[in-house]
Amino acid sequence: MLTRRELALVKAVLALCGERDSCLTDEKTLLALTGTKPNDAPSFGRMIDGLEAEGYLDVIRCEGENGKMLCLTPKVKARCYGSERRKLLSSLIFKIALAALGSVAAFVFTRLLYRFF
Repeated sequence: MLTRRELALVKAVLALCGERDSCLTDEKTLLALTGTKPNDAPSFGRMIDGLEAEGYLDVIRCEGENGKMLCLTPKVKARCYGSERRKLLSSLIFKIALAALGSVAAFVFTRLLYRFF
């Protein structure tokens, strides 16, 4: 599972790239889109490295006249994260509902057994 900050970063990259395969942006723009403060840039860089290691993004870094530029390519894992999360949530809701239904059935069954015996 991704943390809240990592999820915000993946959403920002997907918003920047849109339907294109990759996008070129500077680090400041990406920081602004994720809502990260500029003084958190070192932890932001580590977060990008972590997402790259986990297979969510491909990142190419270069120095430009505007500062650090990033060429970001979201992988299939990043593009499918939303649907995977919805599947996990629906599976969790189903399991909770099944457990609640089982407990109600057990309660009713024990009440019937007490009444007959």
